[in-house]
Amino acid sequence: MAESRGLSDSSLDEAVRAAAVSAASAASNDGLPGQIAFLISQLGVEETRKIIEGTDADV
Repeated sequence: MAESRGLSDSSLDEAVRAAAVSAASAASNDGLPGQIAFLISQLGVEETRKIIEGTDADV
């Protein structure tokens, strides 16, 4: 449908960015469990583990 309407690869850039920001914001609002679930969904378990292991607590 998008191609038949003449859209290019960049036609939906703003909509994609807005959706990503909204999803990231919702994950952050869900606290640590939501943040971890979001990272796993985007990066996978191993990359999320590396991030967690390399992050110091803000105490």
